[in-house]
Amino acid sequence: MRTTRAYGAQGSEKELTLRTIERRDPRLDDVAVRVTYCGVCHSDLSALHAHAADGDGLLVPGHEFVGEVVAVGDAVTRFAVGDQVAVGNIVDSCGTCAMCRAGQENFCAEFPTLTYGGRDRHDGSTTLGGYSGEYVVRENFVYHRPAHLDPAAVAPLLCAGVTVWEPLRRWAAGPGMTVGVAGLGGSGTSRCGSPRRWVRASSCSPARPERRTTPAPSGPTTSWSPPTTRTSPAPPARSTC
Repeated sequence: MRTTRAYGAQGSEKELTLRTIERRDPRLDDVAVRVTYCGVCHSDLSALHAHAADGDGLLVPGHEFVGEVVAVGDAVTRFAVGDQVAVGNIVDSCGTCAMCRAGQENFCAEFPTLTYGGRDRHDGSTTLGGYSGEYVVRENFVYHRPAHLDPAAVAPLLCAGVTVWEPLRRWAAGPGMTVGVAGLGGSGTSRCGSPRRWVRASSCSPARPERRTTPAPSGPTTSWSPPTTRTSPAPPARSTC
């Protein structure tokens, strides 16, 4: 097993604290990633509240992160040590159902394994998320990060960004089209920057008029950077979504 530092909550704890956690040694098709930036999603806060109420096990949030490959399994072919990569909300799936074979693992008939709070399909352990110094994940759920993109800005695109990008692509939204965004939460604001270059976007949030009048941010911001004096990989800086 590998060890790394992470922010997590044990049992009924209501706040995240820095602790040491274990990661599996890379399996044949695994990639070990040193996490450099992790997106902060409102669902992380919801998960923390729910976990505190249940009071069971360890929760390490974080489901959208970028980093550097530090180790690969013997069967990995698409990545090498030193590659800059990104990982989203899904880290495994059955791989055999119709949706998985179509590249739609988010609709896996057996439900996909999530980055945290999921169930590992091999040993049954609970997945621990990206608020950590390192993450080990199957090669098929790792993506190359284009070098010219700001890594802090890329992390939220793996959740809020792709959530809205997929339907825009699915319905061939293009220049001059008007699209509706049902609410300007993380997903909505992530789409109000780039789509306006090629579609007209409108919000449908009558209960939150202030969101319609507030300019959408141009991109995520870094909210904190961790201390660097650690003997094990430090938890990443976070970027908001």
